[in-house]
Amino acid sequence: MNDVQLLFLILAVVYLLQCIGWAPLESEVLRIGWRFRAKVLNGGLRMRFGRHKLFLLNPLSPLSGAIVCEWFPSVRSGDERSSAESNPPQSGGIPGRQTISLNSLEKQPIHAMGKEVRSAGVVLFIAHSQAYANFVAGVLDRVRKRSPKERDRAFELEFERMFDTQKGALRLEEYKACTAFLRIACALLFAFLFLIVPVLVRLRGLEHIWPVLLAYLIWSLACIGWSFRRAHRALYPEQKEGRWQQVLVLVLSPYSAIRANDMLLRDLFSAFHPLSVASLFLSKQESRVQAERSLRQSFYGGDKDATSSDPAMRRALESFLAKTGTPREELLRPPHRKSENCRTYCPLCMAQFVLVEGECPDCEAVLLKVFPPESASARPDRHS
Repeated sequence: MNDVQLLFLILAVVYLLQCIGWAPLESEVLRIGWRFRAKVLNGGLRMRFGRHKLFLLNPLSPLSGAIVCEWFPSVRSGDERSSAESNPPQSGGIPGRQTISLNSLEKQPIHAMGKEVRSAGVVLFIAHSQAYANFVAGVLDRVRKRSPKERDRAFELEFERMFDTQKGALRLEEYKACTAFLRIACALLFAFLFLIVPVLVRLRGLEHIWPVLLAYLIWSLACIGWSFRRAHRALYPEQKEGRWQQVLVLVLSPYSAIRANDMLLRDLFSAFHPLSVASLFLSKQESRVQAERSLRQSFYGGDKDATSSDPAMRRALESFLAKTGTPREELLRPPHRKSENCRTYCPLCMAQFVLVEGECPDCEAVLLKVFPPESASARPDRHS
């Protein structure tokens, strides 16, 4: 292996590292192909530190990417703010997601500062991205302006907008229109670095053609930087902080420029519920599986406190399922009993037990449910 081949090998490894994505541990991740066909990421490499998971994007397609969808945090209304000050929030999800304490008499505006959602200098929430922090801050600030009696209905209206599939489809079309040139430029740069350059170096030698290669590389990086800034400004108008830094990274790093589309796709649907996003990209059967998971989490994993926003989210979810013609009772049916010795099951994770009663050891404070007599002939368990 000569020096040129070793250089290309090192650059290929650098590019593979660029294809590693991350997301909050309890978030929903949809891996999107260049034809906008999606697959739900099951698992991922869990990090020992923090609450994050790693996954690999398709390195052979610079137009593929991943959409990260967060579950909206539980919001409790109270009369004091001591809990928020004494217990700084941490990024979290379901289960064990972060709970936001919102003063029922709050008069200070709620705003996003980077990835933090703040009010009067107090950090209420830490998001995984600036785009999601802006969305959460906007929802909380609009609800804050309502009276304490009106807040439950205000939350329900906000959550119903998160299930608006027509708005989600328009968001997707906006993304396609804004990134059309960028996607072409990224694909051409990928072909240039990994196909054209190796062939030309092999045939002509690097010392004879490097000025031409360098000129095209500079032109390509400039086009990607310009088109990225244009698309980012259209898709994320509120996210002005850090935009030029991202452009600078793309202009100086060819391998970051190849994956420029990833940064625009990642938080594209931060204002939508994961189930609403799944209905745009997945088949009906796959969407049904996601609907069952969301409904079970809402019923058995949510906050039952009357001052929490989770009941409003549950009502918005049921309204969405009713509009799509998905019966709630069918999604909440018990699993197929694996053995006659199994007497109870967890309604959240669907694990089965020989215990007569108790709590699921894998889920937080979820009571076991007894199998009904007819459960032996119930549907096959998709979760086994």
